[in-house]
Amino acid sequence: MLLVSKARTEELLVVHESLSRLEQVDARQARIVGLRYFGGLTAEEMAEVLGISTKTVIRELNVAKVWLYKDLVENARIAPRAKGEGATWGRP
Repeated sequence: MLLVSKARTEELLVVHESLSRLEQVDARQARIVGLRYFGGLTAEEMAEVLGISTKTVIRELNVAKVWLYKDLVENARIAPRAKGEGATWGRP
């Protein structure tokens, strides 16, 4: 049985909702985020799956991360990170 804390469950729901909003704005960016963070694909693997260049994948992933961060701050009322605090997104 998988146990997830209530706080973690709420956090996952907030991220899911934000990702759903991104999908309405840019479906490809949402797919890239999913392939990277849920599928664990590299930028090269995502490029192959999507039929686009690796540079395009990296650019789209970076834009998507900024969009998601802004959406989470605005809609989920998360506290913005202090200057110099990096996100824990990992590299493409």
